Amino acid sequence: MECSKDTPMDPTTSPESAADSPVTADSNPLSTASPYWLHRLFLGLSGIALAQWLWLGQAALMMIIYFLQRTRLSEEERLIYFIPNVNYVSFSVLWFSAIYLLAAPESKRDQAEEGIFSARILVIYLGCATALLIFFPSTIYPLRSTKWMAALLPILNLAANLALLLYLFKLADRAQDAQLKKQVPLALAVMLLSNVFSIADQFEFVKAEDVRLVLSVAATIYLLYVVLRLRKIFANILGDVVGE
Repeated sequence: MECSKDTPMDPTTSPESAADSPVTADSNPLSTASPYWLHRLFLGLSGIALAQWLWLGQAALMMIIYFLQRTRLSEEERLIYFIPNVNYVSFSVLWFSAIYLLAAPESKRDQAEEGIFSARILVIYLGCATALLIFFPSTIYPLRSTKWMAALLPILNLAANLALLLYLFKLADRAQDAQLKKQVPLALAVMLLSNVFSIADQFEFVKAEDVRLVLSVAATIYLLYVVLRLRKIFANILGDVVGE
């Protein structure tokens, strides 16, 4: 008896499970992209993930200190000296990876056709502006204007992070990953809530440092999930493209 020419669908594979699994090079238009560009995306996502892990490590130690303070223990005074100040390190790793690696143009032709308000361009401009304000404030504002700079920096940092998440959403859309396309808007909502609460805390509209820290940790973990899933997708595609 001859077999039918039509191959039956594997009953163990459902549309839902196929949508939740990362796409492969065979089903993704990025399989025809430049390996050099894919490799830069992979390195950029790796750097952003590393920056998030560094920040989460410091946040975990800060939570321990808050716990000691609430329980009226005296150990927090000695423990605080052992907290590594990785804020500048994680910030530098994140935005170097985002600006130089992740936001690299796919090709010169695509770069020429892009508008100035494209997500990739906004990541570069807003990320550079935020880094310049943090590391070289005296080049932009005189010392007497540091109060205005402190007020502007959280808003500019929020705009830069929004641009980064928008660009990650575009990459998820190009990778045709249905799960990521659902998760990125949720990560955006959590990040907005965290940043709005941080700005309100800075301007003393609210006073809840522990709540601010918890929201920041939640936003960072959500972003880390998105970045790690994207990194896995591009690693699979890059491996297939290079192996051909």
